[in-house]
Parts: sequence; structure tokens; C-alpha cells
Amino acid sequence: MAAEIGQDTGAGQGGWREVVPGLRTRNADEVLEVLLDRPAKRNAITLEMYRALTELFVAASADRAIRAVLLSGTGGCFCSGADIADFPRGEGQRQALIEHRTLTDGTVLAVQNCAKPVVASIAGFCLGGGLSLAMACDFRVATPDAVFGIPASRLGVVYGVPDTRRLAALVGLTAAKRILYLGDRMDAEAARRIGLVDEVATDAPARAAALLSELAQRAPLSIAGAKATLDAVAAQELALRGAALQAAFEAAMDSHDFREAAAAFLQRRTPRFEGR
Repeated sequence: MAAEIGQDTGAGQGGWREVVPGLRTRNADEVLEVLLDRPAKRNAITLEMYRALTELFVAASADRAIRAVLLSGTGGCFCSGADIADFPRGEGQRQALIEHRTLTDGTVLAVQNCAKPVVASIAGFCLGGGLSLAMACDFRVATPDAVFGIPASRLGVVYGVPDTRRLAALVGLTAAKRILYLGDRMDAEAARRIGLVDEVATDAPARAAALLSELAQRAPLSIAGAKATLDAVAAQELALRGAALQAAFEAAMDSHDFREAAAAFLQRRTPRFEGR
């Protein structure tokens, strides 16, 4: 899949390629666009979509042709959460639900750990599992009509540890408690005030595209290293990840891009980064 997403396939209308039902991608100007595409189900994510999303983000992380990733939804909606039709019932339900959680946690972790900057462009519903995906992105840009919430307490379930940690890191402990205890929904402006959203704009897709374009011009190894370090700080795992972070630092200092940046500075021109 890595070779496929690194190329402009030109497949389908507007260059979109169907990965699995409900999930499409296309490449544009070094940006991989990932589109949740089940408008009749408010882009609820199936198990098949979760597996494909994991593969996509792992592949994008390793693909030098991709500088940034855009995650969005179609039909005026980002994502209403995991598809309840996929939730197991009856005999063996407990174990099946544990396996479901393991799969979805793995997908969200693949988004968070992607070495490329990931921007979520959010409109309409961004609930439950959809909000989990959005929180794993580096930046969230929303339209004023966007609606956010985690209905765990209304469904009798416990939000997972990785998702809860991301939520608390973004909004703080008290706000996270309010969101999880009450299960209420909030509008985009309220989400921005507590740090769940970075920007609210009527032209959110255009704002997200502009941010992606700017990110794509920066040194990929620098962004990957900064992302890994910041995630380690947030998870309080600097000591655990220290060797990997040091390796990332040394690789950047010995890279073509570092030498290119120095040459560009001396020559008073814009550097041309290659991610190596």
C-alpha cells in the first residue's frame, strides 16, 4: 500500500481511490487526503475501515513522497463514531468487545504516531470514535456547525486509556471529567475555548489546506523528531523513549535537509527539503 499512496493514481472522479467501502484517498501536492465516505451513516467507521486506516497511516509515515496528511469526512459530517452495527452481541461478547477496542486503539495510535503532520478538517458531527481520531491528529480545524462529544456515560461504556489520556492532555483534567461524566455535546466555539479545537472558521477546509501546504514546505525530519519528542513529553515517557529520540536528533543533524537548510541560508533562498 505504501507504493500506492505515494503516487497520484488519478483513479476515480477527482483522483479519488476507494481503499475499502467508506474510505477514499487521493494525493495532491505532497499531501495525502484521507476521506471518511459513508454519508448515509454519518461516516461511522466499520471494522474494515479501521483496519484500512491503520495500514494507510503506517504506510504514510514511511513514504517520503508524502509530507502531510489531511483527514476529513464527506456529506457535511466528520464522523459520528464507530459503527454500532459492528459491536458484538450475545455469547462471547466480552472478549469480542475487548478485541474491538484493541483494533480501534491501534488505529488511533497509528494516526498519532504518523511521522507526518496530520490535520483534521471537521464539520458536523465529531463524536465518540470520531473524536478519538480527531484528537490523535496534530491539528483540528472546525466549521462553526461542528458538534463534539463523547457519549460513553450514556452508553454504559468506559472510554479507553489512550483516548482519555489524549483528551486530558488537550483540555485539562476538569474539562475532561465534565466531557466524560456528562456525555453532553458541545459546539465548535466551546470546543475551541477548552483546547479541543485549534481553529474555528467558516472556510475550515480552505484553512486546513493552507496549513497543510505550509507544513509540507518544512523539513520532514525536523517535524518527525519534534512530534516524537512532544508525544514522549505528553506521555511522560522521555526516559523510555530516550534512545529513539536521540537517534532522531542525530539523523537530522546528519541529513541532506540540514545541509540544504544551511546552504539556502547562506545563498538567501528557500530551502528544498527532501526528507533525507
